[in-house]
Amino acid sequence: MLPQLTSAQYLDDFCQQLLTDGGMDDVSAEVKAQMLTDLRARLQDRLFGTVIMNLTDPDITEFRQLVDGGAAPEALEKFIDSHLSNAADIFAQAMQTFRNDYLGLK
Repeated sequence: MLPQLTSAQYLDDFCQQLLTDGGMDDVSAEVKAQMLTDLRARLQDRLFGTVIMNLTDPDITEFRQLVDGGAAPEALEKFIDSHLSNAADIFAQAMQTFRNDYLGLK
């Protein structure tokens, strides 16, 4: 049985593939590491914004309290899954849009 990827691993793999698709395999290791860090931060910001846009106002308040309180990623994922019935679809669309934006696709 293969181990299940964590969300962090999945996002890292997604960002790595974006860099490859963007033709960034030939840059130095240091530059690529910085690009990966920056890309991951931008993606996380986009996903955070996507969550906020799809929650009700009371849920946003509760979610922000979790974030500000330093809740573990697992707790945030559980909150999102319990408050957004279509979270997987929402994230898939946000990631596809992010990919298209990064690669300059329409």
